[in-house]
Amino acid sequence: MKRFISLSCLSLVPCLLAPLVTLRGADSPVEQELKVLQEQREKAVAAAIDPIERRYQESLEQMLRRALQAKDLEASVKIQEAISLLPKEATKQLAGTWNLKASTGYASTLIFRSDGTGSHAGGEKFPWRIVGAIVFIGLDDSKADKFYLPIKNGEMKGINVWGNELTLTKK
Repeated sequence: MKRFISLSCLSLVPCLLAPLVTLRGADSPVEQELKVLQEQREKAVAAAIDPIERRYQESLEQMLRRALQAKDLEASVKIQEAISLLPKEATKQLAGTWNLKASTGYASTLIFRSDGTGSHAGGEKFPWRIVGAIVFIGLDDSKADKFYLPIKNGEMKGINVWGNELTLTKK
């Protein structure tokens, strides 16, 4: 009797797990709602931050003009670096074609567009975004390659999800 029950229970396992396996590939309604909520938050944060960033950039540009007039080279360099870290400025600098090299020997060509999308030379597309002084390339910040601003001499250093060092060089 025990043997019969255990065999019957085992034969039910695939039937019970099948709905879970099929649901795994599709987003549940709650996951879809979460995505919508996250997108709404990102749009609201961007709308709130935009005027602050604009005023900050204007102030930095005024300060840079004063530093240049005063021939204060050291302050001018620091102010220009602060400007280059602003998302809009960094986005302008990032747009274009870049050579990617990894410490593992991997190499590729990446194309960044100013709308936050990009593609590999082979056509594979990817999203990218700037958060603070970090450029994230990938769908999820925890699974994304990271490059650190500012862009210096047409080059950015970074790290991928496996901890390998990366270098992006503008073409």
